Amino acid sequence: MLYLRLSTGDFMRIGIFLVLLILASATFAVPLHADAGKNEERSAGFVVGENPVGQPLVDFEGVAVDGRVVSTEEMRGKVLLISLWGINCGSCIDEMKVLEPIYQEFRDRGFEIWAVNTEQMGSEEIRLGLEEKKISVSYVLLMDEGLTITRIFTSWFIPVTVIVDRKGTVQYYKIGFKSSDEEKIRGVVGELLK
Repeated sequence: MLYLRLSTGDFMRIGIFLVLLILASATFAVPLHADAGKNEERSAGFVVGENPVGQPLVDFEGVAVDGRVVSTEEMRGKVLLISLWGINCGSCIDEMKVLEPIYQEFRDRGFEIWAVNTEQMGSEEIRLGLEEKKISVSYVLLMDEGLTITRIFTSWFIPVTVIVDRKGTVQYYKIGFKSSDEEKIRGVVGELLK
């Protein structure tokens, strides 16, 4: 038999490592469980792991929490940020808090945000989840019960942030979120609105 002799210091190092591992996963990106591990082609013609910047966004429709049907085709001429998020994703919630003031700053200049819930929840579940997290946003919240929108952009991690220019071309794509991304997002949106 093999015996390991661990000191108190060893246990401390192991504990610190585990805490850092948990924090890193909550800070950057979390797995999207619906499609975990599948490496299939996405409906927009992108392939998992491929950077879609410079490619046209394939048009899609979505149903908002308030019941409206929205379409990317209607967004031509506007700058559109699409955020894929989940209630139980800490970095997604952090990003939602950051996106609200950016939306307020630029919305009168032709900027829209669609936050696509990736947890296949209905409108009431989304509302209650956001209320519980003390999140209030004025941009569009979309349900994605069949994950058709989500699968365009990812099959593995959230949050995912996509910024599409006025012509419908993807100009920014990022998996994960950290606080330093706020200025990058604000800068990209501001530049595209010039």
